[in-house]
Amino acid sequence: MNKYGKFLHSREEGELAYRKIRDLLEKTSDDFIFDFEGVLVLAPSYCDEVFGKLQVNFPNRIKIKNNTSHGLKVAFETVEETGGLNFNWV
Repeated sequence: MNKYGKFLHSREEGELAYRKIRDLLEKTSDDFIFDFEGVLVLAPSYCDEVFGKLQVNFPNRIKIKNNTSHGLKVAFETVEETGGLNFNWV
């Protein structure tokens, strides 16, 4: 995810990333594993815009590397709680 920046914070940036990732997922049936190495900030709004939508539209195909820092995991926990979602950690 660091190709999208070290600071993933706005819903608008998340929408752009979501569209790019969605287009890739639509072209394959493979699972996607997301790595956050090098990412310093992940805001819940960005996380919701990208990963909340991906989890709803591509259930069970989205995997998050378990090496994600606690600070970044908080954004996923927030999206899980508010959206009633469960992310897959690998």
